[in-house]
Amino acid sequence: MIHLETEVSLFLSRYTIAYEEGDIWRFINLFSNYVIENNSLNYADIRKYYASNFEGNRYNYTLENVRVEKREDSIIVRGNYSIRKVTDDDKATRAQGIIQWALTREEGTLKILRIDYDKM
Repeated sequence: MIHLETEVSLFLSRYTIAYEEGDIWRFINLFSNYVIENNSLNYADIRKYYASNFEGNRYNYTLENVRVEKREDSIIVRGNYSIRKVTDDDKATRAQGIIQWALTREEGTLKILRIDYDKM
């Protein structure tokens, strides 16, 4: 059996790569169909937002100070994130802050059930 922190690390790598490549299908596949983002967005809203966000754009996604906590019914992952747009003329940080995921298992695979973040 794979160690929990290793499994979460691999999950976050897939998340980061899909985000940076703007691969909406690989990215959205990391989310549960029951996901809630910041107490307001559901799966369809999230898919629509990221499809629009990724269209023609590429980003560098950095996650630091990652902490993993196993709970009875989920895995809580917290960290500091930074998103930078990748263009020749715009290298400014687009967003940064604190992010928290609640991960669950669906058919043996980790999925994001809840995502909350604060922009700084």
